Amino acid sequence: MNECRTCELVERRNAGDAPPWDCVARTPASDVVHAFGTSVEGWIVLVVRRHIASVAELTDDEALELGPLIKAVSVALNEIVGLSRYRWASAA
Repeated sequence: MNECRTCELVERRNAGDAPPWDCVARTPASDVVHAFGTSVEGWIVLVVRRHIASVAELTDDEALELGPLIKAVSVALNEIVGLSRYRWASAA
């Protein structure tokens, strides 16, 4: 596999070397991280903890975990930041 910045960051979290903004929450399959240094308050990224190229490559278990995780993050953003509208995007 070629070098992957996302995989490097997952390994940093696995080692316990991530700053607080880069490790908001962890589930068995995903990490919830804050996109630090952006101009958008509350920019949250959900990262699959293994290397995949697209959402189509999620296992059934990863996909089952993703829906409730998206909802939980949305509720938290609403309560903490006051966001009532969200945009979800997938990037490879």
